[in-house]
Amino acid sequence: MKVPLQSLLENKMTKYRMQVAFWNLLFGLLQSSFRSFNKCNFDGWFAIKSISGAIRFLAKILLSS
Repeated sequence: MKVPLQSLLENKMTKYRMQVAFWNLLFGLLQSSFRSFNKCNFDGWFAIKSISGAIRFLAKILLSS
């Protein structure tokens, strides 16, 4: 039984796209949290909480795939 090369490549690309999306989201959250910290208000704390929540959520997705 031979796996078609195209489906194998598509599988790899999907994983790669998920990783790129993961890092884009992570850096976006980090940037927004630093902006909040510069304002020195309560938003910075919420940003950190949402980052840790997002990391946990995405780690679950990546580990389950």
